[in-house]
Amino acid sequence: MSGIISSISQYLQLYHLVHYAVILFYPLVRFTPQLRPHFFPSKQDFELAAMESNVLMLLGAYIAIKGRRMESMDAYFSHVFFVTEAALCVIFFREDVVLGIFYLLVALIVSFTFNAPDVDKKHRVVAVTLQRMENLLANKGKNGKIVYTIVEMYAPWSPPCNLVARAYACLSKKYSSDYLKFLKVNVSAQNDVAEKYNIDVGVRSRKLPTFILFADGEELFRMPHVYKNGSVENCKFSEEILEDEFGLAVRTLGQKMPTIETDETKEPNKKKKSDKQNISTSSKKNE
Repeated sequence: MSGIISSISQYLQLYHLVHYAVILFYPLVRFTPQLRPHFFPSKQDFELAAMESNVLMLLGAYIAIKGRRMESMDAYFSHVFFVTEAALCVIFFREDVVLGIFYLLVALIVSFTFNAPDVDKKHRVVAVTLQRMENLLANKGKNGKIVYTIVEMYAPWSPPCNLVARAYACLSKKYSSDYLKFLKVNVSAQNDVAEKYNIDVGVRSRKLPTFILFADGEELFRMPHVYKNGSVENCKFSEEILEDEFGLAVRTLGQKMPTIETDETKEPNKKKKSDKQNISTSSKKNE
Protein backbone atom coordinates (compact mmCIF):
# COMPACT_ATOMS: atom_id res chain seq x y z
CA MET A 1 0.00 0.00 0.00
CA SER A 2 2.83 2.40 0.85
CA GLY A 3 4.35 1.75 -2.59
CA ILE A 4 1.08 2.65 -4.31
CA ILE A 5 0.72 5.82 -2.24
CA SER A 6 4.30 6.78 -3.05
CA SER A 7 3.73 6.19 -6.78
CA ILE A 8 0.55 8.28 -6.77
CA SER A 9 2.22 11.11 -4.86
CA GLN A 10 4.82 11.37 -7.62
CA TYR A 11 2.07 12.71 -9.86
CA LEU A 12 0.79 15.18 -7.29
CA GLN A 13 3.79 17.49 -7.42
CA LEU A 14 3.34 21.23 -7.98
CA TYR A 15 3.89 20.80 -11.72
CA HIS A 16 1.02 18.32 -11.95
CA LEU A 17 -1.33 20.18 -9.59
CA VAL A 18 -1.06 23.44 -11.53
CA HIS A 19 -1.80 21.72 -14.83
CA TYR A 20 -4.71 19.82 -13.25
CA ALA A 21 -6.13 23.18 -12.18
CA VAL A 22 -5.72 24.68 -15.67
CA ILE A 23 -7.51 21.71 -17.25
CA LEU A 24 -10.27 21.55 -14.61
CA PHE A 25 -11.03 25.24 -15.24
CA TYR A 26 -13.12 24.20 -18.26
CA PRO A 27 -15.54 21.76 -16.54
CA LEU A 28 -15.73 24.14 -13.57
CA VAL A 29 -16.94 27.16 -15.56
CA ARG A 30 -18.86 25.07 -18.08
CA PHE A 31 -20.99 23.01 -15.70
CA THR A 32 -21.32 25.20 -12.60
CA PRO A 33 -24.68 27.04 -12.87
CA GLN A 34 -23.36 30.13 -11.10
CA LEU A 35 -20.29 30.46 -13.36
CA ARG A 36 -21.64 29.30 -16.73
CA PRO A 37 -23.50 32.55 -17.59
CA HIS A 38 -20.26 34.52 -17.20
CA PHE A 39 -18.06 32.28 -19.33
CA PHE A 40 -20.52 30.43 -21.59
CA PRO A 41 -23.51 32.78 -21.89
CA SER A 42 -24.70 31.05 -25.05
CA LYS A 43 -25.10 27.72 -23.23
CA GLN A 44 -28.25 27.38 -21.19
CA ASP A 45 -27.81 23.83 -19.91
CA PHE A 46 -25.25 21.10 -19.32
CA GLU A 47 -25.58 19.57 -22.79
CA LEU A 48 -22.42 19.84 -24.85
CA ALA A 49 -22.55 21.60 -28.19
CA ALA A 50 -21.60 19.60 -31.27
CA MET A 51 -18.26 21.40 -31.53
CA GLU A 52 -17.40 20.66 -27.90
CA SER A 53 -18.32 17.01 -28.26
CA ASN A 54 -16.23 16.61 -31.40
CA VAL A 55 -13.17 18.28 -29.87
CA LEU A 56 -13.37 16.24 -26.68
CA MET A 57 -13.92 12.94 -28.53
CA LEU A 58 -10.94 13.59 -30.79
CA LEU A 59 -8.87 14.53 -27.77
CA GLY A 60 -9.77 11.32 -25.95
CA ALA A 61 -9.01 9.16 -28.98
CA TYR A 62 -5.69 10.89 -29.59
CA ILE A 63 -4.57 10.55 -25.98
CA ALA A 64 -5.50 6.85 -25.91
CA ILE A 65 -3.62 6.07 -29.13
CA LYS A 66 -0.59 8.21 -28.34
CA GLY A 67 -0.32 6.75 -24.86
CA ARG A 68 0.62 3.34 -26.22
CA ARG A 69 3.83 4.75 -27.70
CA MET A 70 5.04 6.96 -24.86
CA GLU A 71 8.40 5.99 -23.35
CA SER A 72 7.34 6.74 -19.77
CA MET A 73 4.44 7.86 -17.60
CA ASP A 74 6.17 11.19 -16.99
CA ALA A 75 6.35 11.83 -20.71
CA TYR A 76 2.74 10.74 -21.06
CA PHE A 77 1.52 13.22 -18.44
CA SER A 78 3.42 16.07 -20.07
CA HIS A 79 1.96 15.22 -23.45
CA VAL A 80 -1.58 14.91 -22.08
CA PHE A 81 -1.30 18.31 -20.43
CA PHE A 82 -0.13 19.91 -23.66
CA VAL A 83 -2.75 18.47 -26.03
CA THR A 84 -5.60 18.86 -23.53
CA GLU A 85 -4.86 22.53 -22.90
CA ALA A 86 -4.53 23.08 -26.66
CA ALA A 87 -7.93 21.45 -27.25
CA LEU A 88 -9.56 23.53 -24.52
CA CYS A 89 -8.09 26.66 -26.10
CA VAL A 90 -10.02 25.81 -29.25
CA ILE A 91 -13.26 25.42 -27.28
CA PHE A 92 -12.76 28.73 -25.45
CA PHE A 93 -11.85 30.56 -28.68
CA ARG A 94 -15.01 29.29 -30.35
CA GLU A 95 -17.09 30.56 -27.44
CA ASP A 96 -15.36 33.93 -27.03
CA VAL A 97 -12.11 35.30 -28.48
CA VAL A 98 -11.20 37.20 -25.32
CA LEU A 99 -11.82 34.10 -23.19
CA GLY A 100 -9.70 32.05 -25.58
CA ILE A 101 -6.81 34.52 -25.41
CA PHE A 102 -7.04 34.57 -21.61
CA TYR A 103 -6.91 30.77 -21.37
CA LEU A 104 -4.05 30.59 -23.88
CA LEU A 105 -2.00 33.08 -21.88
CA VAL A 106 -2.63 31.19 -18.63
CA ALA A 107 -1.61 27.88 -20.26
CA LEU A 108 1.57 29.42 -21.70
CA ILE A 109 2.56 31.04 -18.41
CA VAL A 110 2.05 27.76 -16.54
CA SER A 111 4.02 25.79 -19.15
CA PHE A 112 7.03 28.14 -19.02
CA THR A 113 6.93 28.67 -15.26
CA PHE A 114 6.49 25.15 -13.94
CA ASN A 115 9.02 22.66 -15.27
CA ALA A 116 8.25 18.96 -15.48
CA PRO A 117 9.94 16.69 -12.89
CA ASP A 118 13.37 15.73 -14.18
CA VAL A 119 13.50 12.06 -13.11
CA ASP A 120 13.53 10.95 -16.74
CA LYS A 121 16.48 13.26 -17.43
CA LYS A 122 18.60 11.92 -14.59
CA HIS A 123 18.08 8.18 -14.76
CA ARG A 124 20.42 5.89 -16.66
CA VAL A 125 17.82 3.66 -18.29
CA VAL A 126 18.28 3.45 -22.05
CA ALA A 127 15.20 3.01 -24.26
CA VAL A 128 16.10 0.62 -27.08
CA THR A 129 14.78 -1.19 -30.12
CA LEU A 130 15.44 -4.87 -30.79
CA GLN A 131 18.49 -4.12 -32.95
CA ARG A 132 19.97 -1.73 -30.43
CA MET A 133 19.30 -4.18 -27.61
CA GLU A 134 21.04 -7.02 -29.43
CA ASN A 135 24.04 -4.79 -30.13
CA LEU A 136 24.36 -3.92 -26.44
CA LEU A 137 23.93 -7.54 -25.38
CA ALA A 138 26.85 -8.49 -27.62
CA ASN A 139 29.26 -6.86 -25.15
CA LYS A 140 31.22 -9.44 -23.16
CA GLY A 141 33.12 -9.15 -19.90
CA LYS A 142 36.90 -9.42 -19.69
CA ASN A 143 39.43 -10.50 -17.07
CA GLY A 144 36.95 -12.66 -15.22
CA LYS A 145 34.27 -9.97 -15.13
CA ILE A 146 30.72 -10.38 -16.41
CA VAL A 147 28.69 -7.72 -18.21
CA TYR A 148 25.14 -7.82 -16.87
CA THR A 149 22.16 -6.19 -18.54
CA ILE A 150 18.67 -5.76 -17.10
CA VAL A 151 15.90 -5.13 -19.59
CA GLU A 152 12.43 -3.96 -18.61
CA MET A 153 9.74 -5.09 -21.03
CA TYR A 154 6.95 -2.60 -20.47
CA ALA A 155 3.89 -0.89 -21.91
CA PRO A 156 3.19 2.78 -21.07
CA TRP A 157 -0.54 2.13 -20.61
CA SER A 158 0.03 -0.69 -18.08
CA PRO A 159 -0.55 0.41 -14.43
CA PRO A 160 2.00 -2.07 -12.98
CA CYS A 161 4.62 -0.75 -15.40
CA ASN A 162 3.90 2.83 -14.45
CA LEU A 163 4.02 2.03 -10.73
CA VAL A 164 7.50 0.50 -10.95
CA ALA A 165 8.98 2.97 -13.47
CA ARG A 166 10.44 5.31 -10.88
CA ALA A 167 11.88 2.49 -8.79
CA TYR A 168 13.65 1.13 -11.86
CA ALA A 169 14.96 4.60 -12.70
CA CYS A 170 16.30 5.05 -9.17
CA LEU A 171 18.05 1.68 -9.31
CA SER A 172 19.69 2.64 -12.59
CA LYS A 173 21.11 5.79 -11.03
CA LYS A 174 22.38 3.84 -8.04
CA TYR A 175 23.87 0.75 -9.71
CA SER A 176 24.59 1.51 -13.36
CA SER A 177 28.22 0.77 -14.18
CA ASP A 178 30.52 -0.64 -16.86
CA TYR A 179 29.34 -4.10 -15.80
CA LEU A 180 25.63 -3.43 -15.23
CA LYS A 181 23.38 -1.76 -17.81
CA PHE A 182 19.71 -0.85 -17.55
CA LEU A 183 17.55 -0.96 -20.66
CA LYS A 184 13.83 -0.73 -21.37
CA VAL A 185 11.70 -1.70 -24.36
CA ASN A 186 8.16 -0.55 -25.10
CA VAL A 187 6.86 -3.96 -26.21
CA SER A 188 3.40 -2.57 -27.04
CA ALA A 189 5.04 -0.61 -29.86
CA GLN A 190 7.72 -3.18 -30.77
CA ASN A 191 6.03 -6.47 -31.47
CA ASP A 192 9.27 -8.10 -32.63
CA VAL A 193 10.70 -7.83 -29.12
CA ALA A 194 7.49 -9.05 -27.50
CA GLU A 195 7.40 -12.08 -29.80
CA LYS A 196 11.06 -12.99 -29.39
CA TYR A 197 10.96 -12.87 -25.59
CA ASN A 198 7.45 -14.27 -25.18
CA ILE A 199 5.87 -11.16 -23.65
CA ASP A 200 2.08 -10.99 -23.73
CA VAL A 201 1.04 -7.38 -24.38
CA GLY A 202 -2.71 -7.86 -23.97
CA VAL A 203 -4.66 -5.67 -21.56
CA ARG A 204 -4.99 -8.63 -19.16
CA SER A 205 -1.35 -9.66 -19.42
CA ARG A 206 0.41 -10.80 -16.28
CA LYS A 207 3.79 -10.39 -17.95
CA LEU A 208 3.84 -6.60 -17.81
CA PRO A 209 6.30 -5.55 -16.70
CA THR A 210 8.85 -8.32 -17.23
CA PHE A 211 12.43 -7.77 -16.08
CA ILE A 212 15.05 -9.94 -17.77
CA LEU A 213 18.64 -10.25 -16.55
CA PHE A 214 21.32 -11.10 -19.12
CA ALA A 215 24.87 -12.21 -18.33
CA ASP A 216 27.29 -11.64 -21.22
CA GLY A 217 24.30 -11.59 -23.56
CA GLU A 218 22.64 -14.79 -22.33
CA GLU A 219 19.33 -14.71 -20.48
CA LEU A 220 19.90 -15.70 -16.87
CA PHE A 221 16.81 -14.81 -14.90
CA ARG A 222 13.47 -13.06 -15.30
CA MET A 223 10.64 -11.69 -13.21
CA PRO A 224 7.92 -12.78 -13.25
CA HIS A 225 8.94 -16.40 -13.86
CA VAL A 226 7.06 -18.45 -16.45
CA TYR A 227 6.62 -22.04 -15.31
CA LYS A 228 6.75 -25.18 -17.44
CA ASN A 229 2.96 -25.38 -17.57
CA GLY A 230 2.75 -21.82 -18.92
CA SER A 231 1.48 -20.20 -15.72
CA VAL A 232 3.01 -16.92 -14.61
CA GLU A 233 4.42 -16.33 -11.15
CA ASN A 234 2.63 -13.87 -8.91
CA CYS A 235 5.15 -11.30 -7.80
CA LYS A 236 5.38 -7.77 -6.52
CA PHE A 237 7.74 -5.10 -7.80
CA SER A 238 9.46 -2.47 -5.72
CA GLU A 239 12.91 -0.92 -5.55
CA GLU A 240 13.89 -3.18 -2.65
CA ILE A 241 12.56 -6.37 -4.26
CA LEU A 242 14.29 -5.74 -7.59
CA GLU A 243 17.52 -4.83 -5.82
CA ASP A 244 17.47 -8.07 -3.83
CA GLU A 245 16.20 -10.47 -6.50
CA PHE A 246 18.74 -9.37 -9.09
CA GLY A 247 21.64 -8.96 -6.64
CA LEU A 248 22.47 -5.53 -8.00
CA ALA A 249 25.06 -4.70 -5.33
CA VAL A 250 27.22 -7.60 -6.56
CA ARG A 251 26.44 -7.46 -10.26
CA THR A 252 27.36 -3.79 -10.57
CA LEU A 253 30.95 -4.94 -9.89
CA GLY A 254 30.78 -7.56 -12.65
CA GLN A 255 31.02 -10.41 -10.16
CA LYS A 256 29.28 -13.76 -10.09
CA MET A 257 26.52 -14.17 -7.56
CA PRO A 258 27.40 -16.50 -4.67
CA THR A 259 23.89 -17.98 -4.81
CA ILE A 260 22.38 -20.19 -7.47
CA GLU A 261 20.20 -18.58 -10.11
CA THR A 262 16.65 -19.49 -11.14
CA ASP A 263 15.09 -19.57 -14.56
CA GLU A 264 11.88 -20.40 -16.41
CA THR A 265 12.17 -24.11 -15.63
CA LYS A 266 10.85 -23.64 -12.11
CA GLU A 267 7.71 -25.45 -11.11
CA PRO A 268 4.75 -23.54 -9.62
CA ASN A 269 3.46 -23.89 -6.07
CA LYS A 270 6.88 -24.49 -4.57
CA LYS A 271 8.54 -22.34 -1.99
CA LYS A 272 10.94 -19.76 -3.31
CA LYS A 273 13.80 -21.05 -1.19
CA SER A 274 13.58 -24.55 -2.57
CA ASP A 275 13.35 -23.14 -6.10
CA LYS A 276 16.71 -21.48 -5.73
CA GLN A 277 18.24 -24.78 -4.71
CA ASN A 278 17.46 -26.30 -8.12
CA ILE A 279 20.36 -25.73 -10.49
CA SER A 280 19.10 -25.07 -14.03
CA THR A 281 21.06 -25.94 -17.11
CA SER A 282 21.03 -22.36 -18.32
CA SER A 283 22.24 -21.08 -14.97
CA LYS A 284 25.24 -23.41 -15.05
CA LYS A 285 26.02 -22.32 -18.55
CA ASN A 286 25.79 -18.60 -17.88
CA GLU A 287 27.44 -18.35 -14.49
